[in-house]
Amino acid sequence: PEDDSWIHDMLSTAKKLHTFDSYKLRVGPKLHFFGNELKQIRLHHAECLESLSVYAPNFTELNLQACYGLDGTLTILDTHPNFTPPPIPGSSFAVNTTNVRFPVNSPHSQD
Repeated sequence: PEDDSWIHDMLSTAKKLHTFDSYKLRVGPKLHFFGNELKQIRLHHAECLESLSVYAPNFTELNLQACYGLDGTLTILDTHPNFTPPPIPGSSFAVNTTNVRFPVNSPHSQD
């Protein structure tokens, strides 16, 4: 990917983002999503993505289908210095890692 600072600038200012949905997003190697209102991230075929970090206490869905470059560096944060946590902490969420090559020793690997 070429200069991908545009997406980092956009994501850092999108404080009320609810859903991020993309197909063949050509940015990387890292993406960071942070927001109290963020519920869904769908990165289908984000082939340049190597690592992802997320702070989203109201999260419901993470779709990483066909993110071939993701090497197992997936970080879900419990806190973030720029956000006040909601009064009811945490949520459970669904994760789709179809065709993601997490290393066998990764705690996020599929059986």
